[in-house]
Amino acid sequence: MKRKRSTFNTARRRNGHTCSPGKSRVEPGNETDNPLYRAVRALEEKAAGLRRLAEHFPSRYCALVDRYERRANRLYQLAARVRQVLGWAAGPIV
Repeated sequence: MKRKRSTFNTARRRNGHTCSPGKSRVEPGNETDNPLYRAVRALEEKAAGLRRLAEHFPSRYCALVDRYERRANRLYQLAARVRQVLGWAAGPIV
């Protein structure tokens, strides 16, 4: 079987599919299939979980609560920065 040569610049992915430069752009249209979107959501969900943990600890564990809140804030900032670089709207802050 002979492959046709395309006049367009195409790239072959590891899974064997080809894509043109126009299709390889990162767009938020199909978020559930986009690995970058899933990574941003994972950062936001981790931050939300840390914030929930911090809320449930008694006041005697203030050092641990502060650490969880600092980590949550850093993760939210990182997710916001990634969204900004990709040109996506701000995500939900839980």
